[in-house]
Amino acid sequence: MIHLNIFVEAEYDAAWVEAIVVKAFDRSDLRVTAHACRGKNGVFRQYLTHTGSPIASSPDVPIYVALVDADAPSLADARAQLRHKPGLGQHANHIFFAVPSIESWLFADISAAKSHLRDSSKNSLDRLQFPDEIPLTKTVAIALLGGSKRLPGVGLEIFRAMNIGVAVTRSPSLRDFLSGLAEILGSEQRFEPLADAERLLGRRLLGALIRETTPSSRIIYRTMEGHKVTAEQLSDALTNGTPLARQYAADLLRVARELLAVDAAQETDGLQ
Repeated sequence: MIHLNIFVEAEYDAAWVEAIVVKAFDRSDLRVTAHACRGKNGVFRQYLTHTGSPIASSPDVPIYVALVDADAPSLADARAQLRHKPGLGQHANHIFFAVPSIESWLFADISAAKSHLRDSSKNSLDRLQFPDEIPLTKTVAIALLGGSKRLPGVGLEIFRAMNIGVAVTRSPSLRDFLSGLAEILGSEQRFEPLADAERLLGRRLLGALIRETTPSSRIIYRTMEGHKVTAEQLSDALTNGTPLARQYAADLLRVARELLAVDAAQETDGLQ
């Protein structure tokens, strides 16, 4: 039995994280316990007290990870800040971020969130951008989900109903969290952004479009890890079919889908 311990900031964070990890992995040999630590500093404090513990996923060995609100505009920015925190930078593989906060993950699967909204709030949800880009997500969640008292319970129901495949295509920080756990646990499960996106879009077509960018040294893409990619580098990646090409294609499809959905919702509102 593997015991995964996740240090989080708040009480309802703990319940939510346990629910989503259990749902994502569904393993009989995995016991998940999330510990509320009363804020980010408490999370880091608790995590550091366990850094001497083994981290290999062997039977009956506890594993410790941390999950905190990023309080940063992107996952890449949060990870860059972590590198400058004394004693924490070397633990980057076991420290994860919800961008900008864990409440944003409530909107990673719009259908799951809508099923717990009042009818008057559903149109507002259609106008939300990508989860990781929603400002003041806790305020938004409280407003849409019926108030601060209802938030913990309604949030738990949303996470239990969530389609993980849909959620990881919309939220890079959620995908990073689950993918990181999969690696730590030695799981064969993968949380890909969009399967076969590169093939669906057509590698040669994408490559031709990218090669039209001038100058070729222009930075046109930033990966989830924060790496800046020029048009020339991306074109080479598409030619060779690298993981970078697949990530770019998946992100491109995700952005296009969300922009078209927002445009369609606005047109529908205009007709009413």
